[in-house]
Amino acid sequence: MRARSQSDLIKIFFSHNVRDAPVTKSLVEIIEHHTENIQCFTSEDMEKGTDWRKTIAEHLALASVLVVVFTDPGEDWGSVLYETGFFDSLVQERDATNSRRMYCLQNPSVVPPPPIANMQSVLITPNGLSAWLEDLFTYTKQTKAGFWSKIPRIVSEIGDLFIGERKPRYSILVPTMTILLKDTMARSAESVLLAQVEADNYALKLLNLRPTYSQWTLEDIKRVQSDRLWLNELIDNVLTISNGQDTSPARHVLHTSHGDFIPTISRLVRETDTQLNLTVDLVELPKEARTEAFF
Repeated sequence: MRARSQSDLIKIFFSHNVRDAPVTKSLVEIIEHHTENIQCFTSEDMEKGTDWRKTIAEHLALASVLVVVFTDPGEDWGSVLYETGFFDSLVQERDATNSRRMYCLQNPSVVPPPPIANMQSVLITPNGLSAWLEDLFTYTKQTKAGFWSKIPRIVSEIGDLFIGERKPRYSILVPTMTILLKDTMARSAESVLLAQVEADNYALKLLNLRPTYSQWTLEDIKRVQSDRLWLNELIDNVLTISNGQDTSPARHVLHTSHGDFIPTISRLVRETDTQLNLTVDLVELPKEARTEAFF
């Protein structure tokens, strides 16, 4: 049997936001490993310097399937909404047979905005993922029995990307910020306060910062906080880590109108010899756990 040409391949477009790029990449690898005669595309596949809108439009026009990876509603979904709206218009205007497929992979606890909400919902549960894979395999004409027999294994692999203990940073329940510490041997709180901060929209909301502005520092966060005990403790822990020492568990809480949150340093990445990135999860404290241990 001859191999299919590029034009014969069934093309699947995976749409995601910036933060979900790694988990989407892993999802694509799983799908490609357990299927044949398909070609997957994400915005991460584009070469730098290319015309983003033109390239996206070309690949959406060629795609037979659109898969949206939807996690945290608080994230910026502008590009995903654009891609979804574009693909939906293709379905409405050019696809008289309604043969194209649109799926939204989502956690059962979230509700995506329109037009994403109008897509076929795929809940990230064993039953939801299994039904999706069966539909996808049928649509893409996967005839090998070996692929179908491995659906339970594929379901487990995909589920681990979102809810597995090995990848806790993708929990949609935890707002996150990253401290970009340029001075890895910071000696004072003043030097730590100069560190730039990147955060998802929900974290920015909790910190009383505007999501439309991106150049925030710890000094900016300090300026808008009425209760700085949690921030002072976090700065002390950053100083401790930068000097190669172990930290103590956080005790001070970020109090907001949306709940109480414990800032927990969950991940360290040494980008260069002079830059250390610290991921801080804002873990919501259940009401029943609010005791004298936290204040």
